[in-house]
Amino acid sequence: MILWVILALLFILVAIFLQAFFRIRNYRSKLDKPIKIKKPEAETLAQIKERGLRELDQVYDDVVNQRITIRQGYLAMSRVIRTFVKDATGVSVDKYSLSEIEKIGMPNLTNLVREYYVPEFSRDTLYDIKLSYHKTRSVMLGWL
Repeated sequence: MILWVILALLFILVAIFLQAFFRIRNYRSKLDKPIKIKKPEAETLAQIKERGLRELDQVYDDVVNQRITIRQGYLAMSRVIRTFVKDATGVSVDKYSLSEIEKIGMPNLTNLVREYYVPEFSRDTLYDIKLSYHKTRSVMLGWL
């Protein structure tokens, strides 16, 4: 009887190991695929920039007028820049972690998201949101 229990446990452990192995392998293969970046028409990019800048300005205005906290402002700026890049390139960076963003080769986006991380996740946010706002605005304006 004990032999059957040991065999059942061994079978379960092997099944769990195989499932984890194939999930990790499948995840890595997704990361290795080249990312297709599309360039929108110049007119469309101008509209994307205008919308993104308007949203960014609204977030900054909300922080300055204390309708939202600095932490909420950083979260919102992260959402705005990620949505902007997604709309401008077709790459769903709104769902990417920082390490995934680093791998796609967009250093401006990587630097902004890295800058946002500490204020987004810390209890006390004593960061210069005005400087971050201007950096984000600069990246959006300079996007080709």
